[in-house]
Amino acid sequence: MRTQPVALVTGAGSGIGRACVERLVKDGLRVAAVDIDAGAAEASAGRFGAQALALQADVSVEAEVTVTVDRVVAELGGI
Repeated sequence: MRTQPVALVTGAGSGIGRACVERLVKDGLRVAAVDIDAGAAEASAGRFGAQALALQADVSVEAEVTVTVDRVVAELGGI
């Protein structure tokens, strides 16, 4: 049985990042939508239900990136 691919998109709250979330979900991937603004991440991911997970993180902070990746692996099964 194939597992559903997972992508992690940073800057997912607007612009190109939001467009990437939409396209990847449309293409059948589960997506972790990561943005420094939690509300913006939720706005991008929220309409896709279980297909997308909204996460807040500042990707310029290594510890936040580590926590985010660990959570994506735990909740979505990998990247």
